[in-house]
Amino acid sequence: MESIVIVGGGIIGTNIAYALRHHDDVTLIEKNTLGSGTTAASMGRPSWDSAHPFNTYLQREAWRTYGPLIEDGSVAFDRSGYMIVANDDIQLEAIRAKAATLTEYGFEPEILEGRAVEPHGLDPSAVTGGLYFPEGGYINQQDAVEYFAEGARAEGVHIETGTAVTDIQTEHGHVSGVETTSETYRADIVVNAAGPWAPKINDFVDVSLPLRHTTGPILVLETESELSIPYLSKLEGAFYFRPEGPSKALAGRRWGRYDEAERLDPDTAIEIPESFRNDVSRIAKEYLPQLADAALINEWIGLRTITPDFNPIVGNLLTRGPDGLLVACGMSGAGVGLAPVISRVLVDTIDGVDSDLRRILSADRFGAGRTETDAS
Repeated sequence: MESIVIVGGGIIGTNIAYALRHHDDVTLIEKNTLGSGTTAASMGRPSWDSAHPFNTYLQREAWRTYGPLIEDGSVAFDRSGYMIVANDDIQLEAIRAKAATLTEYGFEPEILEGRAVEPHGLDPSAVTGGLYFPEGGYINQQDAVEYFAEGARAEGVHIETGTAVTDIQTEHGHVSGVETTSETYRADIVVNAAGPWAPKINDFVDVSLPLRHTTGPILVLETESELSIPYLSKLEGAFYFRPEGPSKALAGRRWGRYDEAERLDPDTAIEIPESFRNDVSRIAKEYLPQLADAALINEWIGLRTITPDFNPIVGNLLTRGPDGLLVACGMSGAGVGLAPVISRVLVDTIDGVDSDLRRILSADRFGAGRTETDAS
């Protein structure tokens, strides 16, 4: 009987556990509580804002899983609408091209120009337009984590929380076990789905992948009156806002460039810079009249794990590490939106099913044996 151990209990790890629930011996190990890491710190949005056909394909495929769960009430989804903001004429032309790609894949975005953005909370004098999805919004990621975890448990998957992985054992070039703070688990296959902790897990077996971290600060703003905005993306190219209930909004910033990122310690507290708070305050005043006088009531920061091409690394590592070590890491901020597709690739890998996705998302796209130092 083949034993599989999944390291990491966020949206990726729990979804993989759910996808593998019919295998005989599957264990998921989470150092804290399920969904408490990067998943909890995210905005919870399925990602629809890529003009690249491959990324749009991934988004559509993930929605094949999420759509039915949302419709039957298993996972909450706030249909606030979703808009990619065009700050100037050049960006407006770019989102026209983006809209064409998205339409080819079955999405139905609208191009808004001028005063057409005003009903969505934007000052029309501050932006040129936007690409708007009336059916867009954001998923409750904790609902999804719980749904996948409960479904996995119901089929016999063992889920261990409050337990940190301390080492990965190998024998004759193959993984053989996972040591934790409580016990050692036999393992024929180990899946590294540890989010920002993934590089630490790889270190146990001397595997180096081109993974770096960027910070994801989020502020919670509150207004005195009812707020009416969609999920707004790419204000000034990098900032985004989304509603949170009737009078609150979350404000965040997209990740930076890979060559400017570095490897960080996810167990070390990171403070939100004052410059970010100042930027959010300024942008709210300039672009969003409803948030001009909003009060800051909470804040947090998470780590995103990025790759050079901002696509995940999924599957086996071939020449990079021991046999039986699989990875599902480097989600680059899209883990919630892409989790069902990532799980499918992992199941295909374990079951020996060849697929285009396995090849495209493989670590081999960065060159055999390439290390983080090589990627610099």
